[in-house]
Amino acid sequence: MQEDQNVMEEVRSLIQEAIEDKDTRFYLRSTDLKELPEEIGDCILLEDLSLTGNSLSELPESIVNLTNLKRLHLTQNNFEQIPPQVFRMPQLRHLCIRNNRIKHLPENLSELMHIRDLDLDSNFINFIPLDDSNVEIIDNLSLLNNPLVDPPYEVLSQGTDVVKKYIEKKGKVLLFTIQLPNQILTPF
Repeated sequence: MQEDQNVMEEVRSLIQEAIEDKDTRFYLRSTDLKELPEEIGDCILLEDLSLTGNSLSELPESIVNLTNLKRLHLTQNNFEQIPPQVFRMPQLRHLCIRNNRIKHLPENLSELMHIRDLDLDSNFINFIPLDDSNVEIIDNLSLLNNPLVDPPYEVLSQGTDVVKKYIEKKGKVLLFTIQLPNQILTPF
């Protein structure tokens, strides 16, 4: 516990230095940080923030104050979902959150369209909630080394037009299945 407190005090000191120096880049890599102090939101000039190789599972609410932030690196942490704060960071263009524990992507995926490079490699994602409103996000999405089932890699790798056809076909198959009589849908 004392070690965690020492790490937090050191991080707070580094954040204060970054504020005083008017830094646009701030890197807290491999410090085994479990929690990011709220003071990070005071680094309003930051454009690039790397928190790679820590033990973070969430971000403080104050991070949305980083209105100039363009690149956020969260690789090798303990995130189980895309932090909801990134949905409220319209200047963010690069989000790298590979090698975490993410299993599901949010239904509101279209709200991440402002991100030009969304790297979710090496997580546990098996489904991408794609529809007509957000299918364009696949142009900016990297999902290597995920157990992806729907849509399959073979479809994703062929580009937006093929994915759109896959979504359309999938919807028609679902509608057809719903209209089948109950006797056919009942397992034998």
